[in-house]
Amino acid sequence: QGRLRFSPPCARKRRRAVRPMVVLAQPEIDVGSLLDVYDLRSKLDESALGLLARADSARAAEVIEDVAARSDIKNPSAFVARALRSYPSQRGGEAGAVRSGAPPPRAAAPAAYAVAHMARAAAAAPTGGSHVDAVLLQYPELRGLLDESALRRLRSADPDRAAEVIEELVAKGDVQNPSAFCVKALATHPHKRGQRGDLDELLAKHADVTSTLDEQALAKLRSSEPARAMEIIEDLSLKGDVNNASAFVMKALTAYPHKRGNQKNIVQVLARHPEIRDALDESASARLGEADPARAVEIIEDIAARGDVRNPSAFVAKALQLYPHQRTGQVAMLTRTPLNAPMIPFQAQRAVAQLTAVTAALQSGGAVERELARQPAVLRGLDAEAVRALSQADPERGIEIVHDLAAKIGEVRNPSAFAMQALKAFPHRRSDPNDVDSALSRRPRVRASLDEAVLQRLREADPARAVEIIEDVAAKTDIHNPSAFVMKALTSHPMKRGGDEQTSAGYHDAPAAKHMRPAYGGPQRVVMEASVHARPSGADGLDEQAQRLLSAANPDRAQEILEELADKQGQVRNPSAFVAKALRQFPECRGRRAT
Repeated sequence: QGRLRFSPPCARKRRRAVRPMVVLAQPEIDVGSLLDVYDLRSKLDESALGLLARADSARAAEVIEDVAARSDIKNPSAFVARALRSYPSQRGGEAGAVRSGAPPPRAAAPAAYAVAHMARAAAAAPTGGSHVDAVLLQYPELRGLLDESALRRLRSADPDRAAEVIEELVAKGDVQNPSAFCVKALATHPHKRGQRGDLDELLAKHADVTSTLDEQALAKLRSSEPARAMEIIEDLSLKGDVNNASAFVMKALTAYPHKRGNQKNIVQVLARHPEIRDALDESASARLGEADPARAVEIIEDIAARGDVRNPSAFVAKALQLYPHQRTGQVAMLTRTPLNAPMIPFQAQRAVAQLTAVTAALQSGGAVERELARQPAVLRGLDAEAVRALSQADPERGIEIVHDLAAKIGEVRNPSAFAMQALKAFPHRRSDPNDVDSALSRRPRVRASLDEAVLQRLREADPARAVEIIEDVAAKTDIHNPSAFVMKALTSHPMKRGGDEQTSAGYHDAPAAKHMRPAYGGPQRVVMEASVHARPSGADGLDEQAQRLLSAANPDRAQEILEELADKQGQVRNPSAFVAKALRQFPECRGRRAT
């Protein structure tokens, strides 16, 4: 019997002999799964999908990887057909296969395909262990730091909670014993933080609180954000003297539907950045204290990271108005990280933080984020701060910068610095060089020094001339009264410098100036000069003082006076005195209708 019992080792030897055959046959690649992994199924037509299904699986995987890696393929279906027609077998070992007549070496499939296939199979598997392995594939060095006990605990835990623990471990970066960290985190919170399981456990734990709540309050708690519901239950338990717990719950959820967190965090962050704390006024400090603490901390960190915020109080007010809740709080983003993304070392804490921030910024779903998603080559060159700055900037300007970077790929050495500098120099869209509002936005100091009447005159003037004057004011440093400078410049030269003579000549040849008055209040000085040329008898008699008075006056009123002079030819003995008196009595336009 002993011999019979030990005869199976021969069989075991035989099985060990054939085991390599099993390994060779196993790496058969699921082409359909790879298409789903790289989201290519919708981009290929039926013909290309059929070619991939009938082709050698290793070669099909190779072609799919090529299509996913390249961003310059305009017609993926044609690319697939041409690639399979040119090289029907896997290119890594096709020569030997053709000479020997043997099938291509499927086991030699590149590691990238194996990783993608393993991750796809793990994500589709019903067990939590495979799900955790799919997440750990992104962090091979972290996986090497975990012992078998920690790996077993992660695989047997709630998959979402396991992914959350891995993300926390990666984000910290300075954990001395990752295995102990995982075991303790899972023992303390076995479910994903803020999930329904935790809420039910907390309700059962605080039965005295639960018994005081009516059905409406309990239903409201279960339908609200779990983390906020748990926070309210803990508040009720700590207070202990709430007369109407149900009303307390309803009011708390209405006032703050999201988790409020710990107010001490804001104080601690401001203590780390005293220059920001001292620069905030009382209103901004109060806003931060009343806001979602996670969002408040995020805003403070943004101000510290930028370093060039001139008015932190205004920045805080605008940031809270645009985004009242935390923008980068998406948890378990690792499970949605593209499988073809480069592996990230565990020690590269800064790179991991950048990846998390970039991914979270893209989740906001704005126009700039969608454009970045369509330009992966640009996105790869931007760090987290640049992505956040673009997402918070004027959308049109942000998209414009993304397009500039896409057009200069390979030329710009530091895309992040390029984006930040472009936003700092021109925070608004630059497409129209003659856009007055854009020119004023580019020159905030000039805009701040001009009164509303002058700003309105600039908007009504010839756009090219208005932009020219704005640039002149910005270039000069000795202008004491910018508003007067602008008014005088528009009166002296209403059209862009260099085209005045042609413009005046055109008006000089016109039959009568009063038929050419611009409907929108545009270049009035040109019309005034045309009136002078058209009615020499009424204008030739003006002395220099009268001319100066007309030049400095309201252009509409000056035009009105010249028309009156023209209508009263031969009746006005002293045109200069007439002009001076008319301007003194009525300096503004009287609304005289042209005859």
